[in-house]
Amino acid sequence: MPKEATVTTEQCITNCAIRAESMVNQQPVPRLAVKMLLFVSTMLPGLVAFAAGGQPVNMHAERYTQYDHYFKNYTHRYFARDLSWQWFKAQGIVESQLKHHSKSHRGAQGVMQIMPATYKYIQKKNRFFKHRDIKSLEFNIAAG
Repeated sequence: MPKEATVTTEQCITNCAIRAESMVNQQPVPRLAVKMLLFVSTMLPGLVAFAAGGQPVNMHAERYTQYDHYFKNYTHRYFARDLSWQWFKAQGIVESQLKHHSKSHRGAQGVMQIMPATYKYIQKKNRFFKHRDIKSLEFNIAAG
């Protein structure tokens, strides 16, 4: 098993917190943003557990790793390289348990539970999504 697959959620959070602390003295990152990141990083395991009915979630279990390449690719494409792709994976777990065909009673769709109106807005603002379907696994994750 690759070393990356053996990283626990707690190690991910610790790593994120260490990166955030190292950013405090760098400009132009505001101190408040770093403090908020540290605060949210302490909440991530609880949010994922809450979404799983209060049970701890092994983010490295086979059922949760099948889309990792999409989360890695699009996190690095749209966000700073220092931001862990596992944040977005955790969001997908919270939103849909990474179930590709999920649809909420309000109409949110896919792994990232994106509303159709939001997706249309994204399509207008980013030509990469122009002819892509909200139901496409890859582009749902990318838009999320």
